[in-house]
Amino acid sequence: MRHRTATALFTVLLAAVLAGCGDDDGADDNASGSASASASVAAVEGDEGDDHEASAGDGDYEPVSDVDAHAAIGGDIAAIKDLLAAAKEGAPVDWDAVGEVYEGGGASVKGDGTNRTLATLVGAPDVADRIEAAIAGTGELVGSSDGVRAQHVDKGISVLLQRKVVDELAAAQAKLADDDTDPASGAPHNVDEAWAFFTAEGNGLAATADKRAADFEREGEVREPVVTALAAAQQASLDGDGDAFAEAAAEVDDALAYIFYLATHKYLDADDEVGLAEGAAFYAGIQPRVAAASPEADATITAAFAGDGSSEAGQEALHRPEVLEALAVDDEQREDD
Repeated sequence: MRHRTATALFTVLLAAVLAGCGDDDGADDNASGSASASASVAAVEGDEGDDHEASAGDGDYEPVSDVDAHAAIGGDIAAIKDLLAAAKEGAPVDWDAVGEVYEGGGASVKGDGTNRTLATLVGAPDVADRIEAAIAGTGELVGSSDGVRAQHVDKGISVLLQRKVVDELAAAQAKLADDDTDPASGAPHNVDEAWAFFTAEGNGLAATADKRAADFEREGEVREPVVTALAAAQQASLDGDGDAFAEAAAEVDDALAYIFYLATHKYLDADDEVGLAEGAAFYAGIQPRVAAASPEADATITAAFAGDGSSEAGQEALHRPEVLEALAVDDEQREDD
């Protein structure tokens, strides 16, 4: 499934981290600020011999640090989903309330006592600008239905989570380069954070992965590769093995992209404006890879979601050999177009 080197991937990721593109989650950001963080914890021996509390795992991944507060961002996601649900019933969405949760947070608290918010979760202006435009009803979304705007917010948050997982792995790589393997605050902690944002108390990309697996009868083949690779990255970070870490982190990145590939494939066949908006928002999760591999394919897929092109042309573009290679989608993973 490797179509590019882990070294090349992390050259890009590390540059982004060192430029400070993410939020200010740091080594001291270990305190749980979630009102719902009542899961059992286990004592873990740190590098310096001091015990700290580790968050409970899910049976597939076991954290070695406290990331309850990070996973608690799922509470904000759930609150926004509840507000957006009105659009499905044909009722107006309270966009002011959506904006308050997105900008102000409340479910997840950082170690310094301030709220961790979706608006400042990760440096991804291309995604955040679209979410904010959807909330405000500005730009290209002026006059769009609440249903269309809701999809750009909901699925846009999914892309933010994808970017945040990758961002945390790049931060872990930087710490690993400095031999910081402390479970509580070093590279392993950042890997745990990546897992926490992926799961987000049942409101993260893990849930989206399970939906796509059900759509295409791929149970065990969508969420699980992400978690397996995260576990491998965690072990490599504990061992101080930079090469193994880079390979595992690249596997995480590819497995995340597969979630968005499946979603893009599914919604290219949508025949209504809400479904096309959902697909366009999901497509942002792989658009940079597609555009780098084939600008023409990117333009064709974008046009299909905008209603300016055909579903058939969009599917053909998504399944061009160079695009599939860029997405690390092999023959067994490919869906018929």
